[in-house]
Amino acid sequence: MRIVIADAHRIFAGALESLLRRSGHDVVGCVAGLGAAVDMVLSEQAEACVLDADLACDGLPGALQEAIASSSRTAFVVLADSPDSPGLAGTLAAGVHGAALKTDDFVEVLRVLTGAASRLARRSAGGTVLSLSAQAAHRPVRHSTRYPALDHLLTPREREVLARLVQGESTTSMASSMGVQLSTTRTHIDAVLIKLGVHSRLEAVAHAVREGIIDVPGRLEMEGASDALSGLCEPASSSSTTTASSARVLRQSSRRNRTSSRWRSATLIKPSASSRRGGRT
Repeated sequence: MRIVIADAHRIFAGALESLLRRSGHDVVGCVAGLGAAVDMVLSEQAEACVLDADLACDGLPGALQEAIASSSRTAFVVLADSPDSPGLAGTLAAGVHGAALKTDDFVEVLRVLTGAASRLARRSAGGTVLSLSAQAAHRPVRHSTRYPALDHLLTPREREVLARLVQGESTTSMASSMGVQLSTTRTHIDAVLIKLGVHSRLEAVAHAVREGIIDVPGRLEMEGASDALSGLCEPASSSSTTTASSARVLRQSSRRNRTSSRWRSATLIKPSASSRRGGRT
């Protein structure tokens, strides 16, 4: 993929260029302004432009929208210094194709970049591709009516963990992606369960989606469906009692369903009175 980088921080831009090249992409140039980036995108027919969020909003109002409109085949992806960066909200409102934080690991940034370019190439709907940390910071939140005082107490890290649970990641995968110990990941998960007032990961996922704490994108790219399912079903360290209780409830429900099925079958094959009299004659 042909990529233009626009960032006034030369050290960061150089590091990003090196990582992108090692990943097999062609960085056609690094510039320090939005206007120069647009010119290079058009002249080099770049498929993506990676912009510093503050740089993208630093200029005339509407300049970013015009840049996006003039380069309809280029995916514009912004990188922000932090979730509360003043440029991040502005670039999202301007209609960029992807957004991530500079503190995200490179794998996550690359996922956003390639996902945004792929979505634009397919002309598919679905909105802006966000990194997990950007999503956790900027997704709209509707507080639970059942636990109104706890949903908003989730820390950014706990929201990231909850978002990863919604996507079906296992504890091991989360720990690896976030660069923390397994024990730290389990601690975050336990904190999420406690604050949401639920007892299992499945309940946490259902609660998060139902209450709008984490919005599920219209198109989730679930790589490794078996891993995702095993991640969702993996019990939290503090919820073994609840898991056993849930299993008993499921077994009881299964027995009731089988009983109901037998009764329905018996009703269907029970001969009528007239047919029995016909048989005797």
